[in-house]
Amino acid sequence: MVFALILLILFGVLKKKKESEVKALLEKEIKSKTYKSYYLLLLRTRTPQDSSNKLQSQPPLKAYRNEEFRQVANGFFQSEGSVTARIKTLFSISPIITLTHNLNDQSLSFFVKLWYELGQKGHLRVHVSQSGLWVIILSTESWNDVLTVYADYFSLTYGEKFLAFKKLSIIRSLTLKKEGVNGMAERDNWIEAIMLLYTLSVSGKGRLFSLEEKLKQHGLNYFESSLASSLPAKYKFSTGRGATEDNHHLPSFPFIIGFLLGDGSLYIRLRYVTKSASIWFIPVLVLPQKNVESNIHFYDMLNKFFNTLGVTNSTSMKNTTGMRTLSIEGQNNLLSIILPLFRKYSEFLYWKYPQYELLDKLSVLINSGLHFSLVGLKEIITLCYSFPNKRTYTLSYWISKAEDQFLKKDNKYLSRHHFIESINGRGNDSGVQIGWRVVFPTPLLNYFKLSEKYELKSKYFYFNTYQSKDNALLAAVKYRDVSLKEVIKIVIKEK
Repeated sequence: MVFALILLILFGVLKKKKESEVKALLEKEIKSKTYKSYYLLLLRTRTPQDSSNKLQSQPPLKAYRNEEFRQVANGFFQSEGSVTARIKTLFSISPIITLTHNLNDQSLSFFVKLWYELGQKGHLRVHVSQSGLWVIILSTESWNDVLTVYADYFSLTYGEKFLAFKKLSIIRSLTLKKEGVNGMAERDNWIEAIMLLYTLSVSGKGRLFSLEEKLKQHGLNYFESSLASSLPAKYKFSTGRGATEDNHHLPSFPFIIGFLLGDGSLYIRLRYVTKSASIWFIPVLVLPQKNVESNIHFYDMLNKFFNTLGVTNSTSMKNTTGMRTLSIEGQNNLLSIILPLFRKYSEFLYWKYPQYELLDKLSVLINSGLHFSLVGLKEIITLCYSFPNKRTYTLSYWISKAEDQFLKKDNKYLSRHHFIESINGRGNDSGVQIGWRVVFPTPLLNYFKLSEKYELKSKYFYFNTYQSKDNALLAAVKYRDVSLKEVIKIVIKEK
């Protein structure tokens, strides 16, 4: 009770504050030892929620202040949201809308903004999961919230979630039809409502009772009802490929970003090609969902959207873990086509921003031609390993492969060092080697000619200047590597 009072006071204060102030207050409360101790106490002595202590919300917004953010939120809801319902008491059905994520600074910012975009409808709270992690939850069990705000705001979703809002609207209509003296809807309406409720997905372990058991608990017997033959056909929402009741509008890129915020992933795969003894860097975008019939149409729409961008070879496939995954890979697809869109909407990447940042840095390092040098190649490998991702091989394994790759390349030079060429004299010294010259490849030179901060230049290292052939070579190697490292430092800092 003490914690409940604190929470109500907190939300009462939130109602009067601006969004930035709410974030600051929530951050302070979430990190507070008192807040955590009260919440942990609540977990041990949990009691049913008092419906009389509901947070009073502001009127719904007339229009969405940020349509692009709404598209992001819909993508995230597609991945992480839940739309279902439950029978609370005899002839009382409650909708349940839930959106959850691990708690961090970025998810806090996202959820607070979403709550405001929804007109502060629903409950925003934090919770300690069974694994001991803090999560942030936005939820509502209010029919008014669901039918007047949430259903419209999240109308850009697909499949099960898109149809679930339609089902909830029908369920609500059925439970309000033809009420008798005792306030209960007619028998057949409740049978329809409960049957339709049982077509909604549930999270966790599923429903405790079968449909037949639930109907009998309420004194209803569907199998003796006149609805037995007509109801299945009446409310069989089609799903799967070509489903007519589903959303047939193509998603937007902000929606894709929102979906990425859920279970999606953006990373760099390293591949060693034995034939050419070279390392390939393959950017990959992965968007997974459960492999259920209602997601087939959704993945068809995703493929169509990426096809309109000119993306080639996007694949949607099933796997043994019961997931369906859309995978896009390749430097042309990710660096040339998709990366510019990530840059345009980077403000919406929140906790996935580091994944975008890696892709952005890789793009500059490769487009500049820095990967043509051992220094640059090692930097790219180290950069990939500086971001959290599961790797089959260690960093040292790939560094050794990079060195092997350039050992073969270096053997083509008289100096045994790439970018360092031999200089022959003229006149009396014609045909005699007199020094070394550092020559950077054309793509690298052209790229940095456009930069006002640093310009790579060729440089000569004569034997007579450095007292010996070996000293001149050491100076040339040092100049080459220092120049490349300076350029890389500028590139990484700028990004």
